[in-house]
Amino acid sequence: MFGRSKSPKPDAASFDDDAALEALGYKPSFKREFTNIATISFAFSIMGMCSSIATTFDTPMLYAAGPASATWCWILGACMCLTLGASIAEIVSAFPTAGGLYTASASLVPKRFRAPVGFTVGWLNLLGQVAGVSSTEFGLARMILAAAVIGTDGAFEVTQGKIVGLFAGLLAVHGLLNSMATKWLARMTSSFVFVNVGATILIIIVMLAVTPRSEMHPPSYVFGSAGVVNEAGGWPTGIAFLFGLLSVQWTMTDYDATAHISEEVQRAAYAAPSAIFVAVVGTGLIGWFLNIVMVLCSGPLADLPGPSGMSFFQIMYMRIGKT
Repeated sequence: MFGRSKSPKPDAASFDDDAALEALGYKPSFKREFTNIATISFAFSIMGMCSSIATTFDTPMLYAAGPASATWCWILGACMCLTLGASIAEIVSAFPTAGGLYTASASLVPKRFRAPVGFTVGWLNLLGQVAGVSSTEFGLARMILAAAVIGTDGAFEVTQGKIVGLFAGLLAVHGLLNSMATKWLARMTSSFVFVNVGATILIIIVMLAVTPRSEMHPPSYVFGSAGVVNEAGGWPTGIAFLFGLLSVQWTMTDYDATAHISEEVQRAAYAAPSAIFVAVVGTGLIGWFLNIVMVLCSGPLADLPGPSGMSFFQIMYMRIGKT
């Protein structure tokens, strides 16, 4: 199904994985070419910690309750996501099939409810995939164009046509990449975790190193009431503060994507749920540190989002420059 590339000789673990699925009455259909590191890397890449935070940083910072919302809503939402991620990981460990929650639901509900539950789960899954992929590509298009604005000192003009055109092109390119054979996808995916986490840690270190201590915001601005600025357009401050959850909610999602490749994973009943749990915890903690550092080094709130239209890029440009 994924191409004609030769598959490694199946080992005992592969046979055990297939036997476990057959015991559930399910016939395995894929080659198991994802190693443990490739599976963990895939789980991290789904959430795209660094790029996702860059895309959604404006939501709590400029459209919710300001800096404190960006700081506290992330860790609050991450803790909530951990409970969901742990639950989904447990389900995946029991039903490591490509259908994920769609398949598991057939075994977890009474027989008379299987059809309506399967219908609901299936359609919600499809809608989530369509919305998730589309919004991710749209965010990437905005990031690339924002970088172009900064790189040309504002000479480059961003239009709706350019955003949509680049968005469509990215969809096509990434669609082709995801159509490659499992063997090549597994190899490419293995490096994603190092790029994703490495870039995040590098940004944290560099931002702290280049920002003068005198220009860093005090703790009361980053964590306290001085950082609560209601920018939600008439909503009560408490509700506006919680709007900051939209950033972490969008970033830490699609946990069950790892389930959808579980039939291509070696020792899937262990590797897939472990990857989900590690990715959720890692994204939650490292993402929180990134949010704290960006708020700490953000400068005057009135200067955001800047000419690029994205606060994350404006803060980096202000502190690091174009180089």
